[in-house]
Amino acid sequence: HHPQTLHRVRASLREEPSLHAAIVQRVLAGAMVWHVYRDPSGALVMYDDYAAYLVAQQLGRQMIEVKILESNAA
Repeated sequence: HHPQTLHRVRASLREEPSLHAAIVQRVLAGAMVWHVYRDPSGALVMYDDYAAYLVAQQLGRQMIEVKILESNAA
């Protein structure tokens, strides 16, 4: 995780309590999903949801479900 991005997301969560609360609900409901897709070379790439990651960490939870997105490459 990129430290500067994590710092910006932490600030956003502090400034937007409703966003933080919504993410807490998702984490507690077990609705956390890491989205993974294939880049043009075929390598798997994970799309990080930094806000969800930080909230899950605060709650002592892990994001465990992984969903591999289909490639739209022709």
